[in-house]
Amino acid sequence: MKLQINLKKKNAIVIDEKKKIIKKFFFNLNNSQYINEKKGYRWYFQQLQEKKKIDIGFNFLTLPFFEGNQIKFWGSIINYKYEISLAIAHYKNIWPKYSLEKNFPLHGDLTFSNIIFLSNNFDIRFIDWENFREKANWGLDICYFLLSTIILPVLSRKQSNILVDELLLFNKIWKSFFESHEDLIYLKDPINFIKNSLHLPKDHFFNFVNKEIYKKINQAIK
Repeated sequence: MKLQINLKKKNAIVIDEKKKIIKKFFFNLNNSQYINEKKGYRWYFQQLQEKKKIDIGFNFLTLPFFEGNQIKFWGSIINYKYEISLAIAHYKNIWPKYSLEKNFPLHGDLTFSNIIFLSNNFDIRFIDWENFREKANWGLDICYFLLSTIILPVLSRKQSNILVDELLLFNKIWKSFFESHEDLIYLKDPINFIKNSLHLPKDHFFNFVNKEIYKKINQAIK
């Protein structure tokens, strides 16, 4: 059994691998994260059509424990082409089909840190739905995710620019997903769109993107 306490988020997590459950306790019941998490997991499990469910207590949620692995967010995109393809395929399978209407659920913080790659290596699960929204643009989670795969490694290396090989691969993956959806409003300036629409905290990694990284990313997606 493992215990994780996050004072910043005002919650605590107890992981019971034997019972295959996770209990997430919230210190503040008016916390929007508590409300979002309930809504997000309910929607997600409904789409999965699995028997797994969440149990709601006075100040906690009981969630299923998924056996698998997580990718370190600071790893180069070049090493995780297969894992990225799994995340994209999962999104396409779970979310409703493409439309310009703003009626699509949003995970809100889709990075490698919030994806479990199941032990069979052929499927994944999205976790931590604290930033869930019921209405957003289609594909915005994948936009956020792909940007994280190129931004986080650069910031972790404390570099001021993106490696050419990483940028070329990012360009290829980005265009393969968005090439037929160029009318999505956020594609004109995805970094600023996400910063403005999701109201990110000051310490969010998007707020540490320098002008050079911002320029390179926008050039890559045009």
